[in-house]
Amino acid sequence: MPTLTPQALHNVSRDIFLAMGSTPQEAEAVADHLMRANLAGHDSHGVGMLPTYVRLHREERIVLNQDLRTVVDSGPILVLDAQRGVGQRLATDAVARGCTRAKEFGVCLLALRDAGHIGRLGTYGEQCAAQGLAFVAFANVASGVTVQAIWGAATASLGTNPFTASVPRAGHPPVLLDMATTAIAFGKARVAHESGKPLPPGVAIDGAGHPTTDATALVEHREGALLSFGAHKGSGLAVLCELLGGAMTGGLRADNSGEGGVTNSMMAFIFDP
Repeated sequence: MPTLTPQALHNVSRDIFLAMGSTPQEAEAVADHLMRANLAGHDSHGVGMLPTYVRLHREERIVLNQDLRTVVDSGPILVLDAQRGVGQRLATDAVARGCTRAKEFGVCLLALRDAGHIGRLGTYGEQCAAQGLAFVAFANVASGVTVQAIWGAATASLGTNPFTASVPRAGHPPVLLDMATTAIAFGKARVAHESGKPLPPGVAIDGAGHPTTDATALVEHREGALLSFGAHKGSGLAVLCELLGGAMTGGLRADNSGEGGVTNSMMAFIFDP
């Protein structure tokens, strides 16, 4: 196993996005996000996503150098449309605007819809905490192929639908919760498959609805499903992430995203403690 420095990972990621046609600003934003995900121990959201991003670009399912479109701008309420742009850059820009409003009004309700994959959701909690602000976000994943089975079901009908919350601490790292509502993120199933390792018991079912530890069918053919964490409790949170992150932002949802790609929408609350 080769050992690479964080800067090497950053440079490779940046150069790939530059080669695809991103501006230097966009390429740096993506590279920084991916490197930070790896350093945080979330390889599922790190540089291992690069082949997926290259594929999505070739299939014209993400739009490079896109701008945020303002849908609603009413004091502490912002609704922004990413228009399938590169998620890491546009989500960072959207949260930055939300932080400015939260400092002005004490709170901001931020809705971001239809961004390309925004990556590790906890990154945006860290972004807010660095400015002394708290952050709560519900996000959905619309990809055209669902991967999460609702409690009691034998087939998938949702994305991994992450949730995050962070509280700042002066002079210390924030208290941060960042999790998929599935027992493991799909990216972790991909990492296990690529590493030739079995999945932990109790996190996935096969195409017939039976428990499995083999990620091959799920990763290569999208057969079977990941299970929610915490049985019915995680499943309930996943449904709420779909409603709040997808339906109430006006973004693509698991039931209307057949055109493919990986699209995230997010409902976030940013406030000054």
